[in-house]
Amino acid sequence: MKVIVQWGRPKFKITHVIFCTSSDLDIPGADLHLVKLLGLELTAKRLILRQGGCHAGGIVLRIAKDMTENNNGARVLVVCVESMQGRV
Repeated sequence: MKVIVQWGRPKFKITHVIFCTSSDLDIPGADLHLVKLLGLELTAKRLILRQGGCHAGGIVLRIAKDMTENNNGARVLVVCVESMQGRV
């Protein structure tokens, strides 16, 4: 939430959410839970990249760049999370 506040624009301006994780396999995915938790518009287009390993962060940044260049007015939120909850 802090990064959205620092961005200084209304949350409804976020048009795309890219969520990256190697540990989430739930359906619905953590991307939907994140959108709801942050109070973003449910119409935001979502992409989740699972099991991408260490290089996934670079991949999602490249995808975000492509989204902004090819969708006029796109505002993309990228979130990379690793949660080891419940794992030994």
